[in-house]
Amino acid sequence: MSREYRNTDRLVEAWHFTGFFERLISFMDFEGAAVAVIDEDSIPYVHSLFRALTDLYKKIIGKEKEYFDIDMIYFHDDWGGQRSPFFSLATCREMLVPYMREITDFCHANDIVFDLHSCGKNEMLVPAMIESGMDAWGGQPINDKEMLHKKYGDQIMIAINSPFRDGGTDEEIEAFCVSFVEKYWPDIQNRPVYLADTFPNALVRRRIYELSRSAE
Repeated sequence: MSREYRNTDRLVEAWHFTGFFERLISFMDFEGAAVAVIDEDSIPYVHSLFRALTDLYKKIIGKEKEYFDIDMIYFHDDWGGQRSPFFSLATCREMLVPYMREITDFCHANDIVFDLHSCGKNEMLVPAMIESGMDAWGGQPINDKEMLHKKYGDQIMIAINSPFRDGGTDEEIEAFCVSFVEKYWPDIQNRPVYLADTFPNALVRRRIYELSRSAE
């Protein structure tokens, strides 16, 4: 295997499809999975599945660390829809937090950062993300990111969404980048953030980098 992936000056990230609830959906379809995590008869079987998945995911992550020396995991598990999560905070704590915590502990023991990708309006589940030991959440802009950053930003890194994909004038982009750095950099050590830029805009990235360096 080529060693070009190891010991570089760039962050090496592994994307993980699919997480616990999404994997349950793949076996049972959405309706079945949504019922299974709250039905008394099915809950023990869901725990058995999640136990097996935890062991599997840890083995995979261990191999990624061994062969690619990864620095970060981007873990996909969608927990919500347009209006609210698919399940309650109590259900998340019972059915997902113990297994997520085991994975994040494994990652941290191997110097791996854990970033959760979870689509949906999942604001009410952020306490469960924190209890799971997650380092960051790259949620969608339908969530109140300003509120989440102020309330939880000292416990989990919240992604702030860029309003630009390929559009935006130079003036609009400059104004956004200046505002972003002025708002977040003064407290970046205590409440870190990152820019959620799924559809990269090269000018946004370059200007935030330049402005952040001059703000140090």
